[in-house]
Amino acid sequence: MKFIKDRWEKFKAKSPWQKLLDVVYVVFLIIILTPSGRTKLQQGLLELGLFSSTELNENAPLSTASLNWKLTDMSGDAITLEELNGKVIFLNCWSTWCGPCTAEMPNIINLMEQTNDNVVFVFAAHESGTTVKEYLERKDWKIPAYVYETNPGTELHFGSLPTTFIIDRNGAVVHRSSGIKKWNTQETIDLLNELAESNS
Repeated sequence: MKFIKDRWEKFKAKSPWQKLLDVVYVVFLIIILTPSGRTKLQQGLLELGLFSSTELNENAPLSTASLNWKLTDMSGDAITLEELNGKVIFLNCWSTWCGPCTAEMPNIINLMEQTNDNVVFVFAAHESGTTVKEYLERKDWKIPAYVYETNPGTELHFGSLPTTFIIDRNGAVVHRSSGIKKWNTQETIDLLNELAESNS
C-alpha cells in the first residue's frame, strides 16, 4: 500500500506534460498487451499506408507439386491449384491465432469485392476445418477458406504468417508478401485486374 501511495505522490508532483506522457504510455501498454488492442493498432498502421506496395517481385512458375497442392473447403470439397488454371489466384496463407492475419483480413475482403471474376481468392490455413469454420462464423467473414490436405510445394513455402502469393493465369508466382499489408489499394486492384485480362 505504501508503494502505491508513494507512486501516486510522485505522479501528482509531475508537470502536466509528464502526466500526459505517463497516461499515454499506460494506454499504449494496455493496447499492446491485449489481442484486440494489438489488432486495432495494426489496422491503424495499415490505414496509414505503411505496408501497401504490390510490385511484381517474383517470377516463379509453379511446379507440378505446387499445382497439385490439395486443399479442402469448409464443406469438405477438395481442390488443387491446377484446377484454377487460367485464372489469377490471390493466395493468402493465414491462421486463426495470427493477430496480423486478423488485422489485414477486412481489407482483403474489401479487395475481393472490388476485383473481377477472373481473380480467385484462396485463404489457406494449416488448422482443422472445424477451428477455421467456427472462427469465421464468430467474425462473420464470408471468405473462400480452405485447410491443408497436403503440404505446399517448394515455390509456396513460407516462414511467417500471413504470407500472400499472387499467381498469374499461367501458373507463376508474380508477387509474394510476408507479413501484414494493406491490400485494398488501387495499385493492387489494378494489378489483379490487369493480370486477369492479360492474354499472355
